[in-house]
Amino acid sequence: MMRNSAVAEDREFLEGLEREDLIFLIRKIKNYKNISVDELRDLLRQDEKEIQIPSFIFVKELGALEIIVKYLKEDLKLNFHKIAVTLNRDDRTVWATYHHSLKKLRSRFMYKKSEITIPVSIIRNRELSVLENIVKYLKEELGMKYHEIAELLNRDDRTIWTTYHRVKEKKV
Repeated sequence: MMRNSAVAEDREFLEGLEREDLIFLIRKIKNYKNISVDELRDLLRQDEKEIQIPSFIFVKELGALEIIVKYLKEDLKLNFHKIAVTLNRDDRTVWATYHHSLKKLRSRFMYKKSEITIPVSIIRNRELSVLENIVKYLKEELGMKYHEIAELLNRDDRTIWTTYHRVKEKKV
């Protein structure tokens, strides 16, 4: 019941805004979150195109799936079902993954400039783990070196090497 009243309040607030108010709010959000105009434009167009996962969200404290679910839930405001469909996972898995991520890392991701993004569609492949899919994409599609991938994903070089060699063994 509380959720419905909050949604109604948000709707009333947004409907009452004039164009100038919206511009003011967008500028405030842009400055507060330190988001570039291009990043803001990308956020506004996220429904029009495939979701891209920014590389800055990869932190040591969380596993790859936990990171992505947390980002989709908290930053893109997707519900658990939409995340599950997007990632080709069960709703219950997504819910549990999100709640496990909160136990490990309660804070939100710190926004930084992200030159490299990862299309969420690569994670849908269930023949590989989430990390295997990401490493394969960065190595084969973007031609990155193991060390570059390790730095980008905040992982050890040996973890990336091992992960990529598992991918090659699976011949996917």
